[in-house]
Amino acid sequence: MVVQANTRVYGGGYGTVQSGKFTVTGNYSYNYQGSQKGFEDSYREDFTSQENKFLESHRRSKSYGNFQFGSLEGSYEIDTLNLISFSMNLMTGNFTNKRIGNTQMTNHAGNPVYGYGSLGNNESGFGEVGGNMDYQHSFKKKGNF
Repeated sequence: MVVQANTRVYGGGYGTVQSGKFTVTGNYSYNYQGSQKGFEDSYREDFTSQENKFLESHRRSKSYGNFQFGSLEGSYEIDTLNLISFSMNLMTGNFTNKRIGNTQMTNHAGNPVYGYGSLGNNESGFGEVGGNMDYQHSFKKKGNF
């Protein structure tokens, strides 16, 4: 039997501001996702053996992580022929998976034959930051405004 439940939370925002010749736009989003707890139980009976008769396993797990993204873009118009623009972005995230388990074999009388346990904790993460800046110059042509 396996039982698992999930949770997800996310949100974000966006905005633009302009003041004179300067404009900035920003964007941000966040996402959290996790499984609250997972349960896995299994039972097996071997009808051909009295020594290794019953195998019982139990496992528990929990996973969760988050991801976020943000960007910022802007421009400044020096005059009608010259423009400076820039952009930056950020992306990060991490994920964790924890688990524990045990297994036991018993004989026909219920006495332990062997058993073992397992324990795990995995964590991973990533991130990226980027940006650029541009300068644009337009040339005035004869007869154009």
